[in-house]
Amino acid sequence: MSRSPNQPEHRYYAPQFPASDPYRAMRKSATPESNKSQEGGVEHSRTASESSTRRLANTAPYDPYDDYEDPYATRQKMRRTGNTTSVRANSYLPYSHYRQDSFTTRGPMALEDDRLQSFATSQGAGSKGMGSLLQDNMIMDKMMEPSNATADATNASRHKEHSTASMLESLPEELKRRRKRRRCCCGIRPRTALLISLLFIVIVVVIWYFVWPRWVSSVQFSNASLTTPSGESNTTYDATWELNLTVSNHDNWVPTRVKNFYVQILDGNTNVKVGQGSTGSMVLPPKNDDLTISLPVHVYYSSDNPDDVTLSDLAACISINQESGTHQTINLILQVEQQISGIAWKHTTEISPSMVTCPQ
Repeated sequence: MSRSPNQPEHRYYAPQFPASDPYRAMRKSATPESNKSQEGGVEHSRTASESSTRRLANTAPYDPYDDYEDPYATRQKMRRTGNTTSVRANSYLPYSHYRQDSFTTRGPMALEDDRLQSFATSQGAGSKGMGSLLQDNMIMDKMMEPSNATADATNASRHKEHSTASMLESLPEELKRRRKRRRCCCGIRPRTALLISLLFIVIVVVIWYFVWPRWVSSVQFSNASLTTPSGESNTTYDATWELNLTVSNHDNWVPTRVKNFYVQILDGNTNVKVGQGSTGSMVLPPKNDDLTISLPVHVYYSSDNPDDVTLSDLAACISINQESGTHQTINLILQVEQQISGIAWKHTTEISPSMVTCPQ
């Protein structure tokens, strides 16, 4: 059918444009075979099978909705619906070649998902599969499993023990002994440290034996003299005696520092206290068996009963028979309490001289 030159061309009879036309759009067919090839041949942007820049430069993504805007589209192209899918050109962004559906709910992407292990599975016999940086992490995760880590640590310890044993076997016997010697503080062997400790204890004990103070081993009554006589009274006796004691300091190796010697005088017939006195502080020479200690003693007793036995014993020392020249005796008990420096407690010695000549 011929048409006039002035008749406008119908859009259903689109003319054929030359291949060099820059505005010509290249579209791919939507046949099932092409869909299969698209599904199986699409690769990740990181694969080198097809250059993404070449596809971006030579092809344009197919959109079926653009057919209604194309003035040169045929009737068959206008009947096409939006069910057909097209392949978008690859880019350097991950997953950018997939078409996103705004009506589909997106699930969370977690690295702990078990499906990540099948991410690099093949999609066909001739397909290379999609690569990802997560594949390297999967291999590292397998290597860092607890069981493998424990086995590696055990193997390392065994290897270390084996190397140490081999090194010890290679050393001479003398070096082996030196290596096996355990050192104490300051590099001293335990046996040497024990001997030094024992020697130190022995030295301390020996020094302590000689320095430690001891009680006066022996205290004896020597005599007594009258310093201040008592007045003539039938109910009271009040006088001052000077008491002499003989002590032995043979047990001490060093001079003994005495804090005090406290003496109490008791009536031997009634056990009633009649006098007391003390020496005060003094120093006794060591290794001496005959030391005389003098101390003043104040003797005082009072009673309203003229027949009191204690008062009668003390009064007998007053009434001395001057004509006969005989001296009266009295029964006394001496209690000597020792207080020595270096000893916290006290030691009491009781002396019973029996009949003592009355002080004159």
